[in-house]
Amino acid sequence: MRPIFQPSLVNGPFADPALFVDVLFERRALLFDLGDIADAPDCTPVTARWREGDELRERRLSLGTLRHAAVQCVPGQMIAYVSDVACHADNLQRIIRLVADADLLFIEATFLECDAEEARRKDHLTARQAGSIARGSRARNRPVPLLASLHRLRGGPGKRGPSGLSRNHPMRDAKPRSLPATIDTGDAVLQGDVVLPHAARGIVLFAHGSGSSRFSTRNRYVANHLVEGGLGTLLFDLLTAEEEERDMRDAGLRFDIDLLTRRLAGATRWLGSQDWATNLRPGYFGASTGAAAALAASVECEVHAIVSRGGRPDLAGAALPRVTAPTLLIVGSQDPVVIELNEQALRLLQCEARLEIVPGATHLFEEPGTLEQVAALALQWFRRWLS
Repeated sequence: MRPIFQPSLVNGPFADPALFVDVLFERRALLFDLGDIADAPDCTPVTARWREGDELRERRLSLGTLRHAAVQCVPGQMIAYVSDVACHADNLQRIIRLVADADLLFIEATFLECDAEEARRKDHLTARQAGSIARGSRARNRPVPLLASLHRLRGGPGKRGPSGLSRNHPMRDAKPRSLPATIDTGDAVLQGDVVLPHAARGIVLFAHGSGSSRFSTRNRYVANHLVEGGLGTLLFDLLTAEEEERDMRDAGLRFDIDLLTRRLAGATRWLGSQDWATNLRPGYFGASTGAAAALAASVECEVHAIVSRGGRPDLAGAALPRVTAPTLLIVGSQDPVVIELNEQALRLLQCEARLEIVPGATHLFEEPGTLEQVAALALQWFRRWLS
């Protein structure tokens, strides 16, 4: 008699030990359910049963025989399996806490990111969201099996890609148009960049944060994700070159919310005057102080959705109760001051609004996987309201 596999405590999360042992006996692999054997004496009888053809065989063994000749006792293992969950901040935090320190972590993800909206409707995870959970956990076995449906990987007939176009659509693989933009806001001429996917129905104007510009790597990451999802983007500088130089010296303009609001509202009016933008529904993506400008400018302009990343919506002040555009506030869980400020702003908003907390993220969302969650949440929100 010799052991075939090491025993494993398979139901550790439920605190109900059940030790399963595979041993070779009479040239057959047998499965013993020994229960909790920690305090059982060696004389405890164990009955082994197996079938040979139509004949049922049985042999009685002592626990001591198994313990010394067949069994290797090893620490129990915690196995976590994540399936069929709605992907929002509260759920993600609970899941990460639940699976922390698991020996084996399995996450079922039957959708790719291009099908995030369908996954949301069916309370399933995408592969990207599953990866974010895996990174946030402390699972001891780092390789995490992700299950993706083959028909989506293979692009089955009629399935839609990230642009929302059918994979068989003649424009499916056409490259987005990129246009330089010179924006006259009335009080300044600002430089910007427009990217338009084919068949885009909405366009997102980015209001960058304090001390940043249209070249913000984080905003460009989010913008690229939105373009892949079929939305147009307009990234532009809220300050002129001279104003940026001044702000670098004294930081006097980055918190001038009235000025930033005028610039964003002016850019929105400029967009409305462009022939190529006639049928595009505008939305705002604001970071840091740019989020306050986005909320305030939405009161003056027709805007259909707003997303704030690590924003300061509290700086929008009296404009908050007048905002009508559906608003998504995204904050990192490790940014407690900004969380509190966003919670205060959320209570003042009278429109449809939601606060999403990204687990493990600090103010700038520099941690692995956190900016990806921001981009996915933003795309989901804008697709809902701009399409």
